[in-house]
Amino acid sequence: MAQKNRKQRKQGHHRIFLFTGQGAQYRCMARALYDTEPVFREWMDRLDRIPEKKTGRSVNAFLYEEDKTDRSDFDAIGMSHPALFMVQFSLARTLMHYGINPDCMIGASLGEYVALALAGVLPHEAVLKALVENARILESCCRPGTMIGVSAQPECFHRHPALFENSTLAGVMSPGQFVVSGTFPGMERVAGFLEDAGMEHQPLPIRFGFHSPGMDPAKVDGIRCFSKAIAAAGGLKIPRIPVLSCCTAAYVTSPGPGFLWDIGRKPIQFRKALVFLNHDLSHRGNGGQGRPGPVDLIDLGPGSHASGFVRQNAVFGKQKRIYRVMTLFGNEVRNLNKLKTEICSP
Repeated sequence: MAQKNRKQRKQGHHRIFLFTGQGAQYRCMARALYDTEPVFREWMDRLDRIPEKKTGRSVNAFLYEEDKTDRSDFDAIGMSHPALFMVQFSLARTLMHYGINPDCMIGASLGEYVALALAGVLPHEAVLKALVENARILESCCRPGTMIGVSAQPECFHRHPALFENSTLAGVMSPGQFVVSGTFPGMERVAGFLEDAGMEHQPLPIRFGFHSPGMDPAKVDGIRCFSKAIAAAGGLKIPRIPVLSCCTAAYVTSPGPGFLWDIGRKPIQFRKALVFLNHDLSHRGNGGQGRPGPVDLIDLGPGSHASGFVRQNAVFGKQKRIYRVMTLFGNEVRNLNKLKTEICSP
């Protein structure tokens, strides 16, 4: 399989890992993989020691063993922050174990930390420790808030005062999907407007207004947290695998503490990042002819959010294959086997 991987890359066949962030989490995500995939379970158990040591609570127990009917702290970032990192990082390591390696990685919001850790910019232990500490900082400094996904053209945000006066445009995911963020009072007014206007929307299971000014009270302590993690790791490294940032819509080159903070503060530019990647692959793979070679886009996030947004954007043309592994329906083993079977086929 590894030999086929190398052959594909010589022919300009690109493989992209996609990671996602807050709002995608759900109880028992990747449970089938934890039960059946030794590499996945090994990584989950290894990573779980970090938040358990810092908080006294096991993320794995929260996901897989505790009362599944209790959703009272389902959206508490003290659990969801490390859980989202752990399941995506462990799944990526599982794919790499089978010889499925990325040529590039894209992470949206918290998913960007997963990509940076896999690329060796910062050790995964340091990243996970920082995320656990960052969750504590946010909970102590920031007012409660939330986020809402809106199925409409992003330009709608600027046309309706009920939106731009009460929330922040937190992300543009596709030509027909954007995300707004803010404090609870403002978001209640936003939700009321969307309901009255008949605009399709989805509240996200999040207790804070990420990617909005609501994060700013935690900025000083947050940057200090990332600075401490960088110092303990002996500094940041150049990515071993290209990482395309949804914070800047460009490749990560020389990140610093401020950049690590901005990942959760600045808007998510998922649409712009995909357009940038398509242009770059077209230029590098086909001599500037305006079209990329075959592209495999592999969604490693829970809930298949990233793969859905890739389809909505439709920037890669017909030579793309989109894969997902984790779903709400527990099809992880079947999806992983399909991926292992097909990923190296022309």
